[in-house]
Amino acid sequence: MLGSDFLSVRLGGIDALRYLAENHPKQYHIQAMRLLCAFVRNPTKDGGVRPNTGDPDEDPNLREDVQVALDAICACHEINVVGGNLTQFCLDFRHADLRGARFPIVDISTSIGPPLSGSLPSEQIKSLLNQADFTRARLHSAYMPFAKLMKANFTSADLPKANLAESNLSSANLTDANLSGASLRDANLSGASLYGVRGLTQDQLDEARADPNNPPRLSMSLDTETKKFLIWRGKPLDD
Repeated sequence: MLGSDFLSVRLGGIDALRYLAENHPKQYHIQAMRLLCAFVRNPTKDGGVRPNTGDPDEDPNLREDVQVALDAICACHEINVVGGNLTQFCLDFRHADLRGARFPIVDISTSIGPPLSGSLPSEQIKSLLNQADFTRARLHSAYMPFAKLMKANFTSADLPKANLAESNLSSANLTDANLSGASLRDANLSGASLYGVRGLTQDQLDEARADPNNPPRLSMSLDTETKKFLIWRGKPLDD
């Protein structure tokens, strides 16, 4: 179904995998996540879908089926992790074209599966993407505020104008990532690697937070505007 030429059939396949992952997580969660991540990385070719041109002045618009697959991944992964049904598993988004993608905050009360023990009817889970691999992914204008991205790998990822406000990037690897115009407002950069980061300014960095005893690593990283070395002088976590 994911390989169909018809959008409606692909959406049906995504919905079926989400249903299996939410209702039978021990049997199908990992298999469903691997299939959906593979689809996000290499979506079915569709001549009727206007592709991204890569024009920096154009508003990125992620394909509907890819966004729906991403929504399913976030929802199932978050709900099953919080529910304690998931073994260690890392989401694979390497080289994915996710320009304009939105990483949702999941409302547990709308999930297909049974309610989680101790959860409130309206409880929400922030996008849980710990240790996810975004190596060389294109994330222009991606919407990722409040996301949990501890130990995520963004090596050489393209993140211009991405919204990472209040996200948790502690111990994340942002080596050689492009952060031009990205929002790091109140993002947690404790222990994050920013070696060789591109497009970052001191003003952007100053909006972030970190544990004073575990600041981000900035060796030889330059302010893209002043060409001076970036230094850590952001806010502490509890400020």
